[in-house]
Amino acid sequence: MRRLPRTIDKPIELLGFRMDEVAVFVAVLVIFLLVNFFFTGLIVSGLLLAFLRGTRRGRPDGYIFHLVYRATGIRMGTLLPARLRKLSG
Repeated sequence: MRRLPRTIDKPIELLGFRMDEVAVFVAVLVIFLLVNFFFTGLIVSGLLLAFLRGTRRGRPDGYIFHLVYRATGIRMGTLLPARLRKLSG
């Protein structure tokens, strides 16, 4: 039997941050750079990144996506309606 590495399902990271976290950080920073608030953008991006990491800690993948879906109620493809709380019969 061939051994598989333990990191086969591990998400791609850059400097210890997942790629979706890096994307949020860069997007917020670029928006603040466009309006010439670099240091404010760094602070806001860092705080947002810390909030996302804290919210996601110990939760399954897709947790943040699920929270956004529940909060906005926007239909996303074949997902169940956001108002649905319990499936019965």
